[in-house]
Amino acid sequence: MKRITLSLLFVVCLVIGLFVGNVSAETPIGYPFSSWGSFTVSDCDNEDVVKFNGYIEQGVDWVRFNKSTLNTFVGLYGVQSDNHYDYWDNKVALFVGAKVKTPLKLGINDWGGIDVGIRGEFYDYTRDNSPIGRDTCVVLFVQYSFGGDWKKK
Repeated sequence: MKRITLSLLFVVCLVIGLFVGNVSAETPIGYPFSSWGSFTVSDCDNEDVVKFNGYIEQGVDWVRFNKSTLNTFVGLYGVQSDNHYDYWDNKVALFVGAKVKTPLKLGINDWGGIDVGIRGEFYDYTRDNSPIGRDTCVVLFVQYSFGGDWKKK
C-alpha cells in the first residue's frame, strides 16, 4: 500500500510539472538546489556519540504566481551514528515531492521563506538491529526558514 502511495505521489508531481510547464514559455524558470550537513561529537548520557547528518535537494521551479513559486524536487537525506543500537540515527532516505515556496521579508538585512508541500519518503535503515528494514511514508509539510543580521550594514 505504501509503495502504491509513493508511486501515486510521484505521478501526481510529474503531471503537475508537465501541466504547469505548458503555462508559460519561460518554464522551467529555475533549478534551485540546497544542501546542508553536520558532523557532531557529543557526550550525552555518559556516552560519546559521533554522528553525521547530510541533506541535498534538487528542484525545478515551474511557475510563479503572486510572490510564490511552484517547485517539484527530489532529494537525499542520511544520518549515521557510531551507536549501533540507535537504528533511527542510522538511515538513508530518498524523497520526491512538490511544494509552493513563498519568500518572506522580515525587516533589516534579513531573508526567509515558507514552503508548503507534500513529499514521499523511502527510508532504508542501515543497522542490523533495526526493527524496520525499509519504510515508506507520505508527508504533508510546512517548513520555514529565516535569518538575518541584527547590525545594519
